[in-house]
Amino acid sequence: MATPEKTDVQKPPAADEDPEASGHLPPRDTNSPRPDRGSGPSAAYDTLARLGLQEPRLVLSAVDCAALEQLAADWMTRGASPEHLTHALLAGLPDRVHSPRAFVQRRLLDKMPPERAVVPPTPGPRRSLLMECTDCGVPGRPEALPGGLCRGCRGRDGSETGGIGQSAHRPDPTVRARAAQVRAGIRTLQRA
Repeated sequence: MATPEKTDVQKPPAADEDPEASGHLPPRDTNSPRPDRGSGPSAAYDTLARLGLQEPRLVLSAVDCAALEQLAADWMTRGASPEHLTHALLAGLPDRVHSPRAFVQRRLLDKMPPERAVVPPTPGPRRSLLMECTDCGVPGRPEALPGGLCRGCRGRDGSETGGIGQSAHRPDPTVRARAAQVRAGIRTLQRA
């Protein structure tokens, strides 16, 4: 006679037993849509999950959100806010969306913002200052008027000679008088 073979049959754990202690834990699903996170969903995942609340044609499941999360996270690393991402996905929707996941994936890929290069801030436009010679009133850059005098006035004092082809003359007094009249006329127009 043949003896019956013993088979390894495990009994389910009793209600009062600890499943971890007995070794009867259900196998962990390694293909779960989202890995366990203690801090909750990411901003990208949360933004995708909220799409369905704002637009019923784009309701995404948890699996869909997990599959698209990395694309949405790429948007955010490129400087997009959750509001910007939502606007880009919702703008110009067709009347019917047959596959929300495929539609959102296509939009995330097609409308991906460019990577932002780290550019040092550029200084604003440089303002050039003009000064006038304190002696003759000739305008010039501050570097050209050391001590407040132009080259011609400095040359007359004997401290520096004028350059070749440069005259060290004072402007005609009638020109100064006419310029003063023009300035006064402009001031009266501005006050009126």
